[in-house]
Amino acid sequence: MAEHFSESIYFFETGSNDYSVYAFSTDDYDSATSVNTTIAYMRSAFETLYKAGARNFIVMNVITLGCTPGILADTRGNGTYDAYGCKVDWMDLTDLHNRRLVELLEDLRAEYPEATWVLFDAHSLFLDAIRKPQNYGVEYPLKACCGSGGPYNCHSEVLCGKNPMSVNGTYLQWTKCDDPSLYIIWDTVHPVESFAYYMAQGVLTGSHLSPTFDILETVRAIKAARSSSNQVY
Repeated sequence: MAEHFSESIYFFETGSNDYSVYAFSTDDYDSATSVNTTIAYMRSAFETLYKAGARNFIVMNVITLGCTPGILADTRGNGTYDAYGCKVDWMDLTDLHNRRLVELLEDLRAEYPEATWVLFDAHSLFLDAIRKPQNYGVEYPLKACCGSGGPYNCHSEVLCGKNPMSVNGTYLQWTKCDDPSLYIIWDTVHPVESFAYYMAQGVLTGSHLSPTFDILETVRAIKAARSSSNQVY
């Protein structure tokens, strides 16, 4: 089993839900404690897979949560916004997580040099699209394509795909935009297909991977090694 684990590439997107669900939900919420706890669980998960034989890790950092419709429509946080309309405290939180993630991967490289530990910097990709949406063909960088109205087309009571209902005397029903490519986010935090393309290119071309990692060449090498081991002489 371990040999099959070592022949695979493991891609992780983790941390976002830990923050989007729980961050700033209480008056005594502490960002540093939350980040340290999340990073500790991530380390434990990575080490468990490593001990099972995994050797190729690609770990995505947390995107710009403070710029997503789900968080912008949420009342949590101190209500301070940056020049691009993103929530400052949420951006600080994701920045802290991403710095700790870089440190974690550095530690893992030193402790487990037999493995490949790669960072996928999705955060910088989203941030660039927020700041220069025209470069991505985006017209509504802070709004959801699918939602139930409001300044960010997002309401926590009637999310995309949920049943319509009356909220404080107002009937809410979700609708879908005509052209998702004009948006970054589909619903609350998930990217539309056209923006997912940019994310995929960031991985496949290696433009947003650190250190340099050629995923296609790695796949070809794995296939070649597997084919060679299966030959009968």
